[in-house]
Amino acid sequence: MQVSKRCEYARRTLIVAGLAGAAGRKTLSTTELGAHQRIPQESLEVIFLQPSKEGLLRSGRDALPLPFSIDR
Repeated sequence: MQVSKRCEYARRTLIVAGLAGAAGRKTLSTTELGAHQRIPQESLEVIFLQPSKEGLLRSGRDALPLPFSIDR
């Protein structure tokens, strides 16, 4: 089964966000995430657009709260 690049990027993003959240990090920079996972910034913006609109993520100056640490 083939998976789109966007889907693969989203999967890798969730894994890294989960690991960072488990390590106690409250925010994760999209710049840092993109560099670490070699994901283009434009792709990250598309991946996080809908969750941000739905209120699942709060963004601010290039830092995204980790989905696993919101509203605890």
